[in-house]
Amino acid sequence: MILHFQATLGKMWMKKGMPVKIAIAAGRDRTSFYGALNIKTGKEHAMLIDRQNSGSSIKFLKKLRRAYPKAKILLVWDSAPWHKSKKIKKYLEIINNPAKANRLELLNFPKYTPKLNPQEHIWKEARKEISHNHTFATFPELKKSFMNFLKKTRFNYKFVKY
Repeated sequence: MILHFQATLGKMWMKKGMPVKIAIAAGRDRTSFYGALNIKTGKEHAMLIDRQNSGSSIKFLKKLRRAYPKAKILLVWDSAPWHKSKKIKKYLEIINNPAKANRLELLNFPKYTPKLNPQEHIWKEARKEISHNHTFATFPELKKSFMNFLKKTRFNYKFVKY
C-alpha cells in the first residue's frame, strides 16, 4: 500500500448549504507499507518501506517468520510482480528446508480481486480512520498515526465468507 501526504476525501455529514473545507498539506511525500493480517487473531503485522520490490518483500517475510517462529505460515498475497520474482523463489527454496519448523508457503490471489484480499480491507479501514477528511502538519506525523492505528487495532475479518 502506498500512503501519500495528502488528505483524501470520504463521505461525511454536513449541514446543507455549508461549504466543505479541508486543509491540504503541500508536498509529494509518499511511503509504502507491507501488511499481513492474522485472520485467527485479528492482529495486523505492518512494516514501513521505501519501495515495493523483491528485497522489501523478503524483509517482510523474514519479519513474519520472526513473529511466528514455530508456525507454518500460509501467506496469501496479491500478484505483484515482485511477489513472484526469482529472488522470492530462491528465498523460499532456502527457508523451506524440511528440517526447519517455521515453513512459509505463498499463495497468490487472482489478478484484480481486491475484495478477496483481507489486507485490502485493512488498508481501506486505516485510510478511512486516519487520512480521509484529515490532514497532518508533517508527513512523519501521518506515518506514525497510520502505523499506530494498525498496531493497536484488532481487525475482525471473516475471510471464509468470501
